[in-house]
Amino acid sequence: MEGYWPKAEILYDGVHYSDILMNFDVYNNEIIIFYPEKSKEKYVVISKENLAEFSFTDSVKNRNHHFVYIELPGIRGKALYEKVTVSNTSVFIKPVKSVEGISAGGQGKFSNSYEYFINTASGYVSFRSKNQFIKLLALHSAELNRFIRKNELKINDRHPESIIAVLNYFDTLK
Repeated sequence: MEGYWPKAEILYDGVHYSDILMNFDVYNNEIIIFYPEKSKEKYVVISKENLAEFSFTDSVKNRNHHFVYIELPGIRGKALYEKVTVSNTSVFIKPVKSVEGISAGGQGKFSNSYEYFINTASGYVSFRSKNQFIKLLALHSAELNRFIRKNELKINDRHPESIIAVLNYFDTLK
């Protein structure tokens, strides 16, 4: 996801691997393993079909990330999601990288965004905006809106940390 190779725990084809240097190429949707062998550097792209999950600690933000390759109930197709659980609320965050602003010369700029899926009584539901998010947590909408304003949080496809902060606050309101 970034320009570094964190040590990860990987569950692949039923086998648990520890301290594997890996990276997730969001744009090409590939898992890449750095594999030094006999003083030669190898980069191996592994099949997602045999991947169950991986986790690593982001050394910059000191945050543990846990990704799973699954098909969410109510959402068609398998994908790689970051699993975030706050008390009884389950949210999956799907990182997306796209190319924007392509000029006549073919140059563009990578853009990072996220898709969010929250567990409701009827399966997982996607949301993209503050209004959609608050509507899913309607029981405490006034308190959540105050919390978002007070903390100047941005609820959109660019700030998953804000979604997590709101869910942590929502958990205290139950």
